[in-house]
Amino acid sequence: MTTFFAAQLDDVADGTIPAIPGDVAFLGGKVHALINYIDLGANAVAVADVIVWGELPKGAVPIVGLLVTNRSLGSSTIDVGYQGSAAALRAAGTFTATDTPTLFGKAANIATALTAKKRLQSVVAAANMPNNSGDRLVCVQFYTMAYGN
Repeated sequence: MTTFFAAQLDDVADGTIPAIPGDVAFLGGKVHALINYIDLGANAVAVADVIVWGELPKGAVPIVGLLVTNRSLGSSTIDVGYQGSAAALRAAGTFTATDTPTLFGKAANIATALTAKKRLQSVVAAANMPNNSGDRLVCVQFYTMAYGN
């Protein structure tokens, strides 16, 4: 039986580097959350509109995110990504699950430290979003940072 070590443990496990704390953003870093929402009843969000959720700092290591809404977005599609890199975390797709937190994150773009701050955003496509009083769409992006950050 072969034992495999996760990427952050490879060099420690094979003795290449001494067993000292690794990059604390990956091994035991503090978990942070960027939490924001848009009031769909107060904003007519149309095709090609951009929803800016916030900014992730340089050095942030995105873990996973979630979307939740209290009303189906119907045939409207939404992605989650960064300015200049749409759909980096979630490909555009419909979002019809109500009051059900839905995870997002692409393996290629999570568990990797950001080399510069990045604006987290979504682009709306296919159809306008619903615009009823009380409708809201929430986005939460979890990420880690080194200790003290």
